[in-house]
Amino acid sequence: MKTSKNSLFHTADKSTQNNCIPFNRWYQDFSTLYKQVTYATIKCMYSDIHQLREKISLNYKDQDRFILLKVLDKAQTAMKTWGYTCTDFLDPFKRALVRDLLFHIKGLQYIEFGGYENANRQSFVFMTSDMSKELFEPDQMFALVSVTPTAGIDALTHRDYLGAVMNLSINRDFFGDIVLNPKGCMIIGKKSIIETIHTSLTNVGKYTVSTQMESLEGIIVPEEKVKEQSISVSSLRLDGIISKAFHISRSDAADYIKSGKVFVNYKETIDLSKSISENTVISCKGLGKMELLEVSGETKKGRLRIKINVYQ
Repeated sequence: MKTSKNSLFHTADKSTQNNCIPFNRWYQDFSTLYKQVTYATIKCMYSDIHQLREKISLNYKDQDRFILLKVLDKAQTAMKTWGYTCTDFLDPFKRALVRDLLFHIKGLQYIEFGGYENANRQSFVFMTSDMSKELFEPDQMFALVSVTPTAGIDALTHRDYLGAVMNLSINRDFFGDIVLNPKGCMIIGKKSIIETIHTSLTNVGKYTVSTQMESLEGIIVPEEKVKEQSISVSSLRLDGIISKAFHISRSDAADYIKSGKVFVNYKETIDLSKSISENTVISCKGLGKMELLEVSGETKKGRLRIKINVYQ
């Protein structure tokens, strides 16, 4: 039985060969279908973003509104270019707002990047749902620089390094954490900003400094100071836990909550009686941050025994 050497389909039966779809026709059909699906996906995403813009304009304060609209601009750019785009570096409170927003955009995915695990300030990197998170290379968008004083290392603080960078007319949102280490500090941020710091930063306070570009994997992160405690509370109410964890009166805890200084999982709450579950992070402006690890049982007097982490 003969088979043409030039045939795309090597079949034993000529009638079977005639029933096969030529590759070029199959590719055209697939390409057309893919474009239709892609167009429908993008149209849906644009519709979601348009609705969110209206919602933001009506329901958010000026500063939050500005940040969220910029985030939507970046998401829309990712859809237009079919590439990766990144936002400014946001603190945990702003990122909590953004996550709630992104939940409503179908076909969009993201990662949060801050250079290391549990970084305080992180950037959202957007991509469409058919792109791979694993293929994203952080060094395309971000960079790391080390800053080493020639003297006065022990005298310099986080505020000193931050002030020196801000004096270069660099927006605080364009770079992430300033991580102190025994030699000075490391700063992570958008690539162009970090290159500017590398070439322009010569002094921190009264001390001369040298800078060096580093690989992102070379960041030196000090261990976070955490103290685990076991305390007893009458219930899992927010005001009661804050009172015990930060050693203040129940009425003072209530004042903190009512004044908008308390955040549960980085979302503001004014509900004194809010029930707190395990693995919940509570932040209090002026007091600190804690996490409820577990409810470990009851005392003989019927109070709840809980384990918490207090971050120092």
